[in-house]
Amino acid sequence: MNVKGLTTAASIWSVACIGLAVGSSLYFEGILTTLFIYFCLRWFKGIEKELFKGKDI
Repeated sequence: MNVKGLTTAASIWSVACIGLAVGSSLYFEGILTTLFIYFCLRWFKGIEKELFKGKDI
């Protein structure tokens, strides 16, 4: 019933896509996407802590 490792799997796919972009000489897009994903992961981590405070997930 519980999904585990979804964030890790999505992060691996994201890094692969960023690598393809940088390999295609799309440096600005790669950097922009890296920053976007980093801040989204940080932001959602804080939201997750607030939503599931005191629960064992």
